[in-house]
Amino acid sequence: MASRTITIPATTDLAHEHNQTVPATTWTITHTLPFEPSVTLVDSSGAEFFADVHHTTGTVTVTLAAAVAGTAYLS
Repeated sequence: MASRTITIPATTDLAHEHNQTVPATTWTITHTLPFEPSVTLVDSSGAEFFADVHHTTGTVTVTLAAAVAGTAYLS
């Protein structure tokens, strides 16, 4: 699967940016968004990737097969 580099604007009232600076197989993201957000994942090299995403109220859990550092954009 080819990767692509994307640019997403900084956090707004209806979005949340989570920076995962330490590579991990599980990212636990706490947010205050009043809805179940869509999630875009970008690794530390800027390539978008896909992973298992689970939503609960105020929390998104991202589960990966290998440890990755990067950014999750919720909107």
